[in-house]
Parts: sequence; C-alpha cells; structure tokens
Amino acid sequence: MVRAAFSGGLIYIRDTGMDIGQRIKIYILAKDVSITLSEHCDSSVLNILPSRIVSIADIEENMQSVLVSLQVGDTSFLAKITRRSLTLLELACDQMVYVQIKTMAIL
Repeated sequence: MVRAAFSGGLIYIRDTGMDIGQRIKIYILAKDVSITLSEHCDSSVLNILPSRIVSIADIEENMQSVLVSLQVGDTSFLAKITRRSLTLLELACDQMVYVQIKTMAIL
C-alpha cells in the first residue's frame, strides 16, 4: 500500500508501482463509501476521514437508497447508503461525520 495526499488528508491506496510524488487520479464508487458518526480505531477500514454532509438526494430508480454528498477538505465524495441508515444515523446537511473507504475499493 501507499499513501496519497489530497486536500482532505491522506488516503491509503493499492501500490501499483507509482513513483513518489507522481500525480494520480483515483476513483471511488459511491457504493464503496460508508458513513459513521464517530472515528473508529477498531476497524479493518484504513481510510477514515472527517467530512461534512453537503446534501442528501433521493435516487430515482431505487427509493430504498439515497446519495449523500460529502466534503472532505476541498474534495467531494459521494456515498450511496440505504434510507434506513439515513434514518438510523439521523443524518442531516451540514452535519460533521466520517467517511470510510476500504483500500481495496479505490481504483
């Protein structure tokens, strides 16, 4: 694994033979981003970043899911979560939360 720096901090990604200091683009699918209310230190997920909820939108094709827009530093993330999770966590715009992303889910 290698660490990549971005405006929101550091993120662990798979080592694909990149050179130190090389600029890269990474892709994270919304379905691979989870949200937690507190920073966990007892998890196998290595990428846990503080963030702010910017917006919450219904997903037209699937009324069981919502799309949560998050801000981590100057970088935007999307999380696709169930409506049940939205309700259980009582998520709202401008709320401070943590995003979690598995290292192996980063492209």
